[in-house]
Amino acid sequence: MRWYPTAANDGGRAAARAAADNAPDVILARAFHSAQTGALTSVVASGLPVDLGESTTDRFYDVPAVFDRRPRNMEVDALRGSSGHRRLMEYGYSEVTMNVSDRRLIIGHTSLGQLERGLATVIATIVDNTSRESLAENERLRQLARSDHDQRADRAHDVAIAAERIRFIPMRGAVPASTPESVSKRHSLSRPAGHAVKPPSWDNATRVQGPNSPSGSGEVGAGDGATARR
Repeated sequence: MRWYPTAANDGGRAAARAAADNAPDVILARAFHSAQTGALTSVVASGLPVDLGESTTDRFYDVPAVFDRRPRNMEVDALRGSSGHRRLMEYGYSEVTMNVSDRRLIIGHTSLGQLERGLATVIATIVDNTSRESLAENERLRQLARSDHDQRADRAHDVAIAAERIRFIPMRGAVPASTPESVSKRHSLSRPAGHAVKPPSWDNATRVQGPNSPSGSGEVGAGDGATARR
């Protein structure tokens, strides 16, 4: 039993089989294709029911088929999950199931006759599509990882250039100018703790009255005499 993906028509399938069997370049291409995508090679005869062919054999049974390589996790999930069963239903095989065990695809509730009449081609197509989708997703993730790596490398390069521009060079013979903020800070630090600066008032400050003052004299006020004498 041969496992071929679905072609456009019977003539196309026959041509594909002939080319695969006779053309060396096509055989090499198929070998490369199999190395890249997953495919089924044959039925595992030893895994079939021992009473196959007898009158007591069940009409439907499990048929194990072997992969040409170990399937990837994404492929396994797609084949044995709801996605794989949905694809079988699309082809009209709602009772057939698929499960993956190591390098084997366990095709459940089927028979050799059903596989030979077209189910093998359907399953081969599902496996091929699933494998290609897995490869495409892996490539997408690789591209994202590569893009992220390149962006991080660019940022690291920019940071390194910015860091190289920093120079720690001492000043020679120059005294930093005092700013109003620094002077104010020094004055506030020099005051004793709890000391408050009281603004001047007309009650206790020294007043010198000019000739035009209301008193008409230039003498020191009486209230400020003691301060003046000091």
